[in-house]
Amino acid sequence: MAPKRAMQRADAAIVGKLIRVVPRGRLKADYRYLVQHVYKGGPGIRRGGLLSVRSARKSSACGLPHGKHRRYGMLLARDGPRWTSGLCGVFRPRLLESPRGTEHCAS
Repeated sequence: MAPKRAMQRADAAIVGKLIRVVPRGRLKADYRYLVQHVYKGGPGIRRGGLLSVRSARKSSACGLPHGKHRRYGMLLARDGPRWTSGLCGVFRPRLLESPRGTEHCAS
């Protein structure tokens, strides 16, 4: 799905820098991001704030990338009180800024 259309369907969209990965059992982890840009906001999302996103712990299970201090464009879904995402919700930050938004996943 093209990023522009995917962003319309997402509950939120940000660009953030990965600060830390906190394991939550064998299968899940909380990925902590410093929010650098908000394209589509929601509860607890603000520029300059920290955001926790739950995902699979391993990339082989479509978990988020583990590159600490790297910037990621990310589409988020709301699951009760927490934000979630997966590998196919991750885009190069410039794709979210693109008016055309015709490229695909950054995986």
